[in-house]
Amino acid sequence: MLDPITLDQLRTFVTVVEAGSFSAAARALQRVQSAVSTSMANLETQLGVSLWDRSTPIGSSEGVASSNRARAPDEPRRASPGSRVHRARRWSASRDCRFSFEPPYHKVPSLTEVLMPKATAAPGNTLLSANDHTLILIDHQPQMAFATKSIDATVLRTNTALVAGAAKVFAVPTILTTVAEKSFSGPIFDEIRSVFPENEIIDRTTMNTWEDARITDRVNAIGKGRVVLAGLWTSVCIVGPALSAVDQGFETYVITDACGDISDEAHERAVTRMVQAGVRPLTSLQYLLELQRDWARGETYVPTTSLAAAKGGAYGLGLVYAKSMFGCSCWAF
Repeated sequence: MLDPITLDQLRTFVTVVEAGSFSAAARALQRVQSAVSTSMANLETQLGVSLWDRSTPIGSSEGVASSNRARAPDEPRRASPGSRVHRARRWSASRDCRFSFEPPYHKVPSLTEVLMPKATAAPGNTLLSANDHTLILIDHQPQMAFATKSIDATVLRTNTALVAGAAKVFAVPTILTTVAEKSFSGPIFDEIRSVFPENEIIDRTTMNTWEDARITDRVNAIGKGRVVLAGLWTSVCIVGPALSAVDQGFETYVITDACGDISDEAHERAVTRMVQAGVRPLTSLQYLLELQRDWARGETYVPTTSLAAAKGGAYGLGLVYAKSMFGCSCWAF
């Protein structure tokens, strides 16, 4: 699979094509010529092709972009009398752009063909898997839920149960934490405690979970480069650790419908702020199905469909309906 081609590489490529040489492109981009040459050499390496005719005519000191017609092996080079630089014909967007290639010349791919990505049957790099992240459930407690208005408390509890259940089914390392449990906020939701009865619950004084060394020590001990967060309230107890984790190099995801805040505005602005910082939002059912991702995964098939039937809202009702009305054996919950 090709390494990602950056916008800067494409911009540099187009500038070289339009300018006709590396030195002219360097002047247009206000860069040194070596930087332009390096960028284009890297692009050739990524594509696995030779894009440029680097042979230098007599009296010239610079390589030039190749013309949009490949020169035959026995065809002499042509240069204007007195010209120090052999200029290739400039490419325009209306032409079928061609590159210089080694012989044979009977099939020279177009720009579109060269830059076209290749599809492979593999998951995207940003999709979550059970073994690549740590789940942190933060402050799902009664006192925090009392003031939550951006989501109905019943829906919040159901979604939280779905997230906890998914983590249990797929054996995702999970950190549970509360704030001021004994003095103010109360115990963690039973939807979480019942799924992880043996897990230690780390009770904090800090609003930002990431500022408690016990949490970060646990994250480091688990050793995953991704963290997935859910909790109350979105604008305080989720924004804090999310932005802190991003700043420290962690890929960070937030399950937004297992979070809530004192108003729709507070929740939405918090999510927007996190997304702007690079956080990836997802939902509770999406989390479950992203971990399963293939119904042929038999070891988690029954637990996944059972959990979805119980906590998956209308989707879960659909599973129950299919099984009861049609005797669908495929849903073995």
